[in-house]
Amino acid sequence: MLRSLKTTNIGPAPLFEMELGERMTVLTGDNGLGKTLLLDVAWWVCARDWPDGPAIPNRFILPIADRDAKRKRVGESTITAVTCGRSGKDIPQEFSFDPTIADWRRKARTRPPIPGLVIYARLDGGFSVWDPARHYYRVAPSQGIDDPDRAPAFHFTKDEVWNGKRVPDAFKGEVTVCEGLERDWLEWEKREPALFDTFIAVLAHLSPPGETMRPASSPVRMPGPDVSSIPALQTPYGIVPLRHASAAIRRILALAYFLVWTWHQHDLQSEVIGSHRERRIILILDEIEAHLHPKWQRRILPSLLTVAELLDKKVTVQILVSTHSTLVLASLEPEFDEKRDRLSHLQLVKGEAQLNPEIWQRRGEVGRWLTSDIFALDEARSLDAEQAINEATALMRSRTRTKGVRPPDADIKRIDGLLARLLPSMDPVWAEWVLFKRSLSGEKAD
Repeated sequence: MLRSLKTTNIGPAPLFEMELGERMTVLTGDNGLGKTLLLDVAWWVCARDWPDGPAIPNRFILPIADRDAKRKRVGESTITAVTCGRSGKDIPQEFSFDPTIADWRRKARTRPPIPGLVIYARLDGGFSVWDPARHYYRVAPSQGIDDPDRAPAFHFTKDEVWNGKRVPDAFKGEVTVCEGLERDWLEWEKREPALFDTFIAVLAHLSPPGETMRPASSPVRMPGPDVSSIPALQTPYGIVPLRHASAAIRRILALAYFLVWTWHQHDLQSEVIGSHRERRIILILDEIEAHLHPKWQRRILPSLLTVAELLDKKVTVQILVSTHSTLVLASLEPEFDEKRDRLSHLQLVKGEAQLNPEIWQRRGEVGRWLTSDIFALDEARSLDAEQAINEATALMRSRTRTKGVRPPDADIKRIDGLLARLLPSMDPVWAEWVLFKRSLSGEKAD
């Protein structure tokens, strides 16, 4: 498992430092401040392989059109992490960037720790998987040579998630490393009913409340030259081929599939090579709420906290997740354990991103999350309504500051019109505004 991450002089900040929860770490913050970067770095520390190219420190990015401009001097760029390996000991690791290979090098020459199985659900719909039974050292590395026999992790595009992945092979030219969701669905249903039952149980566990995803009684055939049998879901309004399922359903189908597929393949490979079976999974999720209806957003993360027991009663999962969703955070109010979970927030301070731990607070209504420090909205409503309320508040306070001087009638009328257009009749703002206008009723206009 991962204990902590630290980066220096990478991305939008000179320093990112984050303690991870034993069970769950939730990462929030505005766009462009480094959430995905931190998830990528967490993946890198575990897998030593980038999902979409290495993180390049700013000092090595050269502006072509303005090469003579004076550039800000910065120190060495490093990645530091503490990982808990199989022994249970916390092992520090440090990496530095080498521009000659445009990648990062681990400073120690000893073998890195094994953090567990690692699954990264990327925002682009793809997945990355690191399995120590497949991707750790196959033979001991030579003294002074860094990881000569460490196989690369699997990175699946959105298409490969569904249709399978083949990779180059020195002997056979190409080999299949994953059949893909559609073919495995049919294969498991036909030949591995226990595995298929596990998959369907995970799918049901991750389903939205009252709308359990269920397989149709048989595959379907669609018009066109493709003669493939296509798995389908049984819905209240009929049978839906997986290819026609909504973006939300396809995202959760893929997540359920990779949880089951990764665990199953690890179990098989461990038996084949006679290696230790992992009992730990690190699950990294970028914007878990993507495509999901609010009622599903409110369900998905609590469901993931308990999904491991469907794979194996002895398996534990550590989740690292980014989100922009107030409902995802609100859903954790009954679940959050300050001893095992962490909330970290990114914000822009004086032109630099800062990552800070947040004290967990229950806020009740979702709107209170919007106006909390995490999302920092003045009002949990439209921007126009927020601006109108701010104007009304400023006008009411101005009367206090000016020792009772009546505001201009034109301003009162204009703001009154804005509030009437933008706020519902039962809005609590009206009470204060109406009292304010009544207090002016006996005064003469300017």
